[in-house]
Amino acid sequence: PTDMLYVRTRVHHKIMPSCPRAITGSAGSRIRVVLGETGSDYVYYIDEDDGVSEWQSRDWTTKDGGPPLGLCNQMNAITKKDRHMTCVAFDPSSCNWFVSGKKRDGSGGHQWWGGNCAAHID
Repeated sequence: PTDMLYVRTRVHHKIMPSCPRAITGSAGSRIRVVLGETGSDYVYYIDEDDGVSEWQSRDWTTKDGGPPLGLCNQMNAITKKDRHMTCVAFDPSSCNWFVSGKKRDGSGGHQWWGGNCAAHID
């Protein structure tokens, strides 16, 4: 549809083993989808792994009913800081949002939020 804009990012994290390693977990365990007001409003992220590299593919809609602008900006900032998202939540009707991320090695973990939900996050 012409009323949707899409933002696509792909973050690669190189692993240099002597041969491909086993990929752990099922394909479904690496996919997360958060729906907005309709099935056409969403955020999704996929933790991808080919046995040599790990990366996260992400996409979201940027229109009414989708994720708030502050969340979109933070998801882009997570990519720039070489982190991957670990959790995302948003409420398009109140503009509340939450996202957490960390680096592939487990360091650099952090949480960000906006709107009125900050008082409800522990």
